[in-house]
Amino acid sequence: MPLRLHLRPVAEGEWTNRSGLPVTRPARIASDLLSDHEDPGAVARVVADAIRGAFDKPSSFVGALAPHAARMGQHRADGLGLFAWLLGLVGDPDTARWLDEAQAVLVDPAVLANARQAPAR
Repeated sequence: MPLRLHLRPVAEGEWTNRSGLPVTRPARIASDLLSDHEDPGAVARVVADAIRGAFDKPSSFVGALAPHAARMGQHRADGLGLFAWLLGLVGDPDTARWLDEAQAVLVDPAVLANARQAPAR
């Protein structure tokens, strides 16, 4: 399998420090994979594993996935819909909780502010 380098600007919050190395966050990685038209099932596993491992929050994926929603059969910019569809592909037992967490951030601006400030669980 060839190595792919993604060359696009990294915005604040799209990277983190792991053991002294700057790395892109899982939500950004999922977005990059979808940009490269990778298998949605594989991307879904990346998303579920990242949330389960507390490497990223459900709300982070909603914004990162939104630009890909229309191409993936969802309403334009519907990051939550695409997030739900991807999680449905893996059938994780925590899917409902993760969807509730992501939706709470979208509905309540105070929750959104706290989610942006709090580290991943």
